[in-house]
Amino acid sequence: MEKLSIGIPCYGPQEAKWWGHLAKLVIDIGNTVELQDVIVSDSMATDHNRNEIVKRFLESKSDWLFWIDADTIVPFGVIRRLLGTGKKIVSGLYYSKHKPHNAIAYYKTEEAYKPIDYDTMWERGELLKVDAVGMGCCLIHRSVFEEFSKMYIPMQEPNGSLSLIHKDDFIKDDKLPKYDFAEKVVSDYRMIKMKEVTLTNYRYPFFALEHGRTEDMWFFERVGRLGMEIWLDTSVECGHLRAKEFLGEEYRQIHGY
Repeated sequence: MEKLSIGIPCYGPQEAKWWGHLAKLVIDIGNTVELQDVIVSDSMATDHNRNEIVKRFLESKSDWLFWIDADTIVPFGVIRRLLGTGKKIVSGLYYSKHKPHNAIAYYKTEEAYKPIDYDTMWERGELLKVDAVGMGCCLIHRSVFEEFSKMYIPMQEPNGSLSLIHKDDFIKDDKLPKYDFAEKVVSDYRMIKMKEVTLTNYRYPFFALEHGRTEDMWFFERVGRLGMEIWLDTSVECGHLRAKEFLGEEYRQIHGY
């Protein structure tokens, strides 16, 4: 039987409705897979929470990590349905809490990421290949994180922050000048004054906040470069908690589906 851990990054308090649903969901999931653990991280930094969860997941014997955000109500039977797609990265669907309540799943254009409903028609039940998803209901296989950490080297910048450099971007050229601060040369011939770090005091940065963007965009951009596909199962429709839970039926009424 497949082994699974649930990862819950928390920021602030959760509604009583969410905790009650989670308790029932854990029982439901345990009837489908061997549930190993519920991993919770609740620091103020959302990227740290996700990195801590992945660290503990990789220390476990679980095959899959199922992400649930602390404001997302996922349907019962969700693991059976997501596993049934046969995909290594697959998400359920939920919608923005704010008007016009776009689907939180994206295609990448030359200008920016656009919600899948920006200029595309799709029908509930479709399995869509996308460029990024929200992680409030997302199932990811262990091999994704293992390949990710194998292909990206964490480097520390002079200001102390961490970046990831793909192995293919390193070149060797003894004729290029050396810097006193441990450096690496990348394929566009920029000298990046970084040093390779041993992650004793850090979590490997699978996720990172940058330039005002959410930490999941960092992850999915790097996953995409590895050639891994990201899928959205629109038959798995979740609620998104706000003052009032926003449901897919309301979405279809607004958008005329």
